[in-house]
Amino acid sequence: MNDLSDLPLLSDEDERRLEFCRLPFGGLFGNTVLLRVIREITADPYREFRPKELEALTASSAPRIKNALEALVAQGLLENISSDSQRPVYKANLSSKRLMALTLLAYAVTDDRDGTDCMNDAVRHYYDERLSEAAQVREIGIFAGEEKGIRICMSDLAAEKLSQRLGEILEDASRKSEAKVQAR
Repeated sequence: MNDLSDLPLLSDEDERRLEFCRLPFGGLFGNTVLLRVIREITADPYREFRPKELEALTASSAPRIKNALEALVAQGLLENISSDSQRPVYKANLSSKRLMALTLLAYAVTDDRDGTDCMNDAVRHYYDERLSEAAQVREIGIFAGEEKGIRICMSDLAAEKLSQRLGEILEDASRKSEAKVQAR
């Protein structure tokens, strides 16, 4: 039933690619239980996770899965949504920026391996869903003469902070200038 002797052998390159696919994040950080759990979370962040399922998915022991889950809850990547301490259920914290960064990294590994644009699509989607409305962009132009100069684009919040800081600098310069005039 499990006689694999008649299957074709993989080339060395295909073997390396297969091994690369098995490791979380392409082996960039190693192959720990914690990374294997993170790989499962980034693969499907909308599902609920139970320790028993993660043991099977990651080929890891219960105590190591428990430690990994505790670490991820402490880091804010997961939330325990169960009131039953004997059968905990976890879900990804979808508002975690670190989870988003890890998801983008997972896409980047796929893109590098397969020549796809998964990460670009995810970044575009993230921008459209979360940043486009919040990032009302303001253009500031600094020009001299016939439209020569610099154009700077920044969010309203950044423009407000820059405006405040420039005001402080000009006020400070004005005070210093007044002090010099009074000293004469």
